Amino acid sequence: MPDLAQIDIDNLISVEKSLLGDIIWLKRYNNPRRDFFTINVLSIRDDKFVLESYYNRETRKISLTLRYRNIALVTLHKNFHTNPDGRRIGGWHKQKYREVEHRKIAIEVDHEFNDDMLKRDIVSQFMRENNIHLAGHTYQENVDRLY
Repeated sequence: MPDLAQIDIDNLISVEKSLLGDIIWLKRYNNPRRDFFTINVLSIRDDKFVLESYYNRETRKISLTLRYRNIALVTLHKNFHTNPDGRRIGGWHKQKYREVEHRKIAIEVDHEFNDDMLKRDIVSQFMRENNIHLAGHTYQENVDRLY
């Protein structure tokens, strides 16, 4: 795993970024109840990222991750997570990578995200919070292609 100082991690999260293509939710060929997208993202400093998401249509659970190299800088989802201090977090939470622990610390965000939100709104809010702009690209759901 690449070594990054915490200041570098924070700067990577806060720098302005743009999508390099359209967000297109696709169905998984081996699990048609699960949709996903993966898209390249570029910062104004030419840092390369990947934004990825998975969505289970049965449980309505979504997971979004912003990656830099092999590091998941920020993840948003709803499930259980145990922080390095042993505290267990349930429900909606974000996980941010921390240099010291070389892992993610969960932060509860039930006040920001809820089960009644549309997945489009969840994606938009996650992108806004991580300074990712559509930059002329589109957001498409219900695409009937299997991958």
